[in-house]
Amino acid sequence: MGKEAKNGCASLYRRAGTFEIPADLLYSDPDLFMSIMAKVLIVRCEMMHMENVFLYTAYSPWFKELQPGEVSPRYVLEVDDETLDVDFYRVDWKTGQPIMEDENET
Repeated sequence: MGKEAKNGCASLYRRAGTFEIPADLLYSDPDLFMSIMAKVLIVRCEMMHMENVFLYTAYSPWFKELQPGEVSPRYVLEVDDETLDVDFYRVDWKTGQPIMEDENET
């Protein structure tokens, strides 16, 4: 494995987060589901039956890079219905609202 690949992996593992997807999306819109999965490396999935959602813990180059000891943030998804482009927005832990900044891209 080359030096660039090793550095890319190290950076990816500092970009952890959690997000939810409605469970019925798997059957109702599999193309969208696969568009989302193509942007993340899932390390944990839990079915939350009370909310009928899959709760994922994942790494993604689209997540904010974390500092040592920093807690993995929660993200919400925004999907373009026509192109199936998926954006992730970090959720402010105090307000529960998405942070709609370009910071997600760094």
